Amino acid sequence: MRKAAAAFCLAPLLAGTSAAGEAADPTPGNVKRLGTDLYELTAPALVARTEKCAVSAPSAQATLQRQADGSWLRFAEPPGLCRVIDLYAPVLIERGEYRVVLTRAEAAGWYQVDDRELYLNTVGCVIAAGSATAFLSLDRDGGGRLRFPGGLGCRVVRVYRHLLR
Repeated sequence: MRKAAAAFCLAPLLAGTSAAGEAADPTPGNVKRLGTDLYELTAPALVARTEKCAVSAPSAQATLQRQADGSWLRFAEPPGLCRVIDLYAPVLIERGEYRVVLTRAEAAGWYQVDDRELYLNTVGCVIAAGSATAFLSLDRDGGGRLRFPGGLGCRVVRVYRHLLR
């Protein structure tokens, strides 16, 4: 088991990643609805959390736009405009075992890691209000598992960097 301070050094990851998604992409891309107010963009690969978005199609064409009044997803069909309140980009972290402290994020199945700009998209995780310590095992592809003291666990779909708030 690696020590959290040495293995989960985030400064190089945050400083060295590009600012993908921070500029408008004029070309509409495919958008997949992951859940209420949660959309996965395919080009560039991002996840957007929206505010009371009425577009409920399972997939659609949309453009991510940055304007003076914020960031928006502009849907072509069905037409719609949704405010983006959080934007996440996938990151790869070295394969291995990490001790982490998780805090539940506002979107279902999402957890903030160690009060940093990293978030986990999970399946089957249930953490009560507050925070919880867990062991994160990451695979080469960026997914993995969380194990909690007491033996409970869940699947980690991907690790993301928070780009926008």
